[in-house]
Formats: sequence, structure tokens, C-alpha cells
Amino acid sequence: MLNVSADGEVAVIADGKAFEILGRSTFNQASRSTPAVVEGRMFFRSVGQLLALNCRGPQDPE
Repeated sequence: MLNVSADGEVAVIADGKAFEILGRSTFNQASRSTPAVVEGRMFFRSVGQLLALNCRGPQDPE
């Protein structure tokens, strides 16, 4: 699971019975949007920028 706070912190949370934060990152900018996944890329929008991350692994088809 993925969570983005209003102040731009991104937290990856384990999808299971126990609450576990797997990682954190920050935009250093406010964010009021929900990440979107389109054709193997995850898009994050903050107040001043749009970021795209490649979500495909080496074995995934394009």
C-alpha cells in the first residue's frame, strides 16, 4: 500500500495483518493528489512538480 501525506511524505506500507512501514520518501513540497499508475509508470504530483517512476521490473513486458 502507498500513502502520500499533505506535506509530501510518501510511505510504503505492508499489506498484511501487522502494520509495517517498508519505506519513506519525501517530495519536500506539499501534495494534494493520489498517485496514479499508467502503463508501467507511477505518477506523483506535488504543488510544483510531476514525477514519474518506472514500475516495471526486468521481466515485465512493455
